[in-house]
Amino acid sequence: MSNVFTVVSPIGYTVSCTQSQWDNHILVNHPNMKGKEDVVAHAVAKPQWVYQSDDFPSRDVYFAVSGNTNNKLRYTKVIVETNINNDADVVSAWMQASVLGNINPGVIRYVNPKL
Repeated sequence: MSNVFTVVSPIGYTVSCTQSQWDNHILVNHPNMKGKEDVVAHAVAKPQWVYQSDDFPSRDVYFAVSGNTNNKLRYTKVIVETNINNDADVVSAWMQASVLGNINPGVIRYVNPKL
């Protein structure tokens, strides 16, 4: 199985996004992500924030500023499933207008020190 990308997150996980996950989940459910593989990889490698998921403790939710639309910031949100070997896989990714949704606000796993 080939990978769209593999990067190391700032919390030490080697994170991969498989071609199958990209084609059969991300692009099917979020077609606006077509051509944004580098944006998603950057969001995992250099996020502004990483929270633990409120639904799945083995998942982390990465957020990175992706630009702005109509003078409003847009964020790339990436859901990453981790395992005990410090490897992880991208579950999903999309753009949104806020740093909200499916996060446990009490478990911030990473904050970019340059904020």
